[in-house]
Amino acid sequence: FARINFIEVTEDGIAISEEPFGFDGAVDQTLDTDQHFLRGDLQLIWDSENVSFILGGSARVEEDDSSETASISNPGTDEILSYLQGFSLSSEARNEQNSQRLFLYSLLHPVEWFDLTLGLVYARTELSQNAFAAPFIDDQFEEDALNPKVGLTIRPISGLQIRAAYTETLDRTERGGLGPLEPTFVGGFNQVFDGIAGSEQKLYAIGADYHVFEDTFIGLNYQRREIERNVPAYLGGLTVENGSLATSEAVRLLDVLGEADIDKFEVYLYQIIGDRIATRFTYDFERFDETRPLPETQTSRFASRLQYFHPSGVFSFIEGTFRYQERAGNLDPKEINDFWILDAGAGYEFDKQHGAVSLRLLNLLDESFRYSSIGDESSLYPRFGAVVEAAYNF
Repeated sequence: FARINFIEVTEDGIAISEEPFGFDGAVDQTLDTDQHFLRGDLQLIWDSENVSFILGGSARVEEDDSSETASISNPGTDEILSYLQGFSLSSEARNEQNSQRLFLYSLLHPVEWFDLTLGLVYARTELSQNAFAAPFIDDQFEEDALNPKVGLTIRPISGLQIRAAYTETLDRTERGGLGPLEPTFVGGFNQVFDGIAGSEQKLYAIGADYHVFEDTFIGLNYQRREIERNVPAYLGGLTVENGSLATSEAVRLLDVLGEADIDKFEVYLYQIIGDRIATRFTYDFERFDETRPLPETQTSRFASRLQYFHPSGVFSFIEGTFRYQERAGNLDPKEINDFWILDAGAGYEFDKQHGAVSLRLLNLLDESFRYSSIGDESSLYPRFGAVVEAAYNF
């Protein structure tokens, strides 16, 4: 949403405009957010030849201090609003965003060719309506859900593996940082995605992997995510007193309702070359369709990766990815973008998989583009960049 979404005319403090006026001007903003959080995870694993259980939970406590200073730099095309030039806006808030999860997963392995994963998760989350977008408001809401998880893996013949999964998830509050101890894969499919905190999603997935030769693997996957959101949010606006034109800030509480479907099809080829080199080739097609009139996005990606491993723990890689994206909606003209991105990196993996340190160089060709990152793809930055990552597990 924009910083100013409506202008309402009042008389003696009572609204007299049947419909709020729109605002097509511009606002200069300075936002400051300090985020402090503490998270703890606990997990107990019981394992046997034919059945395994994972019982655990996590809790996160977060406090966000947010403030905004802003002014109207362009009051828009309506001359009657020209007096708003330079009008000051401000807001500040302190909000807590907390979450708790309890989970139980079981893996049943009655015979060599059959695995069944069953899980149940209780999730509760406490969120701010406007944690990172102005106007900042001291207000929160809560969501909770009981989410089932089912995963199936069968190996009907030598070298062939068929996977399927169904999961429901209440999107969590945390973003980035260390991953959770709770299993992130069910039936060989990732069930953890960045999305709108407090939204609910369902995942349907099926795939197959085939070990063609000793060092060659091929496979395909299809997955569908159905996302529903009913998230309250505050809209910022202005009230203008009829006659005197006395202006003040106003907010309105709005329930953001919506649905989105994400369909993704992927094929891959992995090839191991000797003891130290591996290659990967992947193609995937992804369609993102949100509630109209928002645009539908269709994206095709082809990626090739060459990776080198040394017995000492040193590794390096280079990867090229071609992307083709079509984007169009009821309010948007059709837009097509296609481009190549070249990445490279190197690092060191600690003994016994205790962690790694790495340097990644992104967009080596400094390619500029317009692109919408959808689904499980990380955001792309249309300039050259570098990322240093380090992690150690005790």
